[in-house]
Amino acid sequence: MSPRDITREGYSIHTCVADLIVNGSWNWPLSWLAKAPNICLVPTPTLISSSQYCRKWRDTNGTMTDFTVKCAWEALRPRGNEAPWFHIVWFPHAIPRHAFQLWLIVRRSLKTQDKLRQWDVDPVTDLTQVHCSLCGTQADSHEHLFFECSYSSKVWSLVRGLVGIDVVPPFLENIIVWFQPLANKRTVQNIVGKILIAAATYFIWLERNNRLFKRTRRSPEELRGAIVITVRLKLVTFRFKNKEKYAWVLDKLNAERERGITIDIALWKFETTKYYCTVIDAPGHRDFIKNMITDTSQADCDVLVIDSTTSGFEAGISKDGQTREHALLAFTLLH
Repeated sequence: MSPRDITREGYSIHTCVADLIVNGSWNWPLSWLAKAPNICLVPTPTLISSSQYCRKWRDTNGTMTDFTVKCAWEALRPRGNEAPWFHIVWFPHAIPRHAFQLWLIVRRSLKTQDKLRQWDVDPVTDLTQVHCSLCGTQADSHEHLFFECSYSSKVWSLVRGLVGIDVVPPFLENIIVWFQPLANKRTVQNIVGKILIAAATYFIWLERNNRLFKRTRRSPEELRGAIVITVRLKLVTFRFKNKEKYAWVLDKLNAERERGITIDIALWKFETTKYYCTVIDAPGHRDFIKNMITDTSQADCDVLVIDSTTSGFEAGISKDGQTREHALLAFTLLH
């Protein structure tokens, strides 16, 4: 029943049940009965004049509860079996637009060239000239873009080692199948891995569109940098017990990953519509203060990440603490 159907009969969405009952019986408009004949089967309620109006919801079992949108949605929504890849795409730490994009990819719902060419009705269009904007060898498709294409395959090979999935064949279907048994595990590596997969597919699709419609291009290394920066910025918002465990997302050296600390600086570049940015990850450990000075002296601005745990901040800001030393060095070098 639409708002227009209600208005046509002289009622509004604020009409009460009592307005439709005359002499103890329903007074349904004929147009409503023609559209929804089953409403005549609804038992006529007993009205109590001393009671206040309220909204109730009757579920499929006949149980009456206070009306909420959630109750209505749960009763009306279509239901099906949970997809085996559900927890890989949708999970609390996911980046929403990346998750939505990955959902479209898994459902093969992106408007790739192999789908769009079926809609082309112009007889003069030469479909043999339609090529993937990333590699230029063939028309793009879901399988080609993720990750059969030489360009996207290169991007994936640059990022997959960050979460230790080098052994998985570089095809999205294989990656999804490999992740399914681990999807519900709340370990740092699994969470970062799912975020990384979604980010990689998102930026590859974005690069494909930018090349088609904006005529801009980025190398696989530049796209890799954008993916890593996005994942790292997401991780900053997490509340892991031991945050140093995910430092390896940018750390490259084996010594860094084994010790769980940054030793050498890491450079990652990305572009916006106005700026060309370089993010420099600098070590914070006292043993590598020289590398930190090298980093800070090159920067236009610094972000100092401190330990805010109980006693951690006090230790860092104390006379010999690293927080105090880094803040002083940053202030001196930038001024």
